[in-house]
Amino acid sequence: MGAADPEFTYSVQVDDDSRIMNLLWTTGKGWAQYHYFGDAITFDTTYRTNVYDMPFGLIVGVNSHFQSVIFGGVLLREEKVENFEWVFREFVKMMSGKNPVTILTDQCRAMEVAIANVLLDTKHHWCKWHVLRKAKERLGALYGKNVQV
Repeated sequence: MGAADPEFTYSVQVDDDSRIMNLLWTTGKGWAQYHYFGDAITFDTTYRTNVYDMPFGLIVGVNSHFQSVIFGGVLLREEKVENFEWVFREFVKMMSGKNPVTILTDQCRAMEVAIANVLLDTKHHWCKWHVLRKAKERLGALYGKNVQV
């Protein structure tokens, strides 16, 4: 990958047995675009890889043409506070110390705590799509009905 993109950057956290715990990467293009369009980002780890069963996340933003741009990718062993803290610290380091102004995520409590601990000046909001999906799951039959109050 480095031969195709000499600015490809990654960071790996390993356990005591030298097994990968967390892996974060960005491309040269992702790094450059983050500095122009990285004020508002989304971070979503709802994907799972088939081979390793590790949560896979993308850090994504939107450019001035309203196109999605990928700033980085993440593989996590587990969705725990300390893993998310590592991801956010390493991501900011990788992006030359620039914190996002706003981050949109799903309703993962561990992620919420990590953002509060690491991204101190970043505003955290839940993604509307995730909120509505959870509402539909939890409210079931009431979700689509016109209920009189």
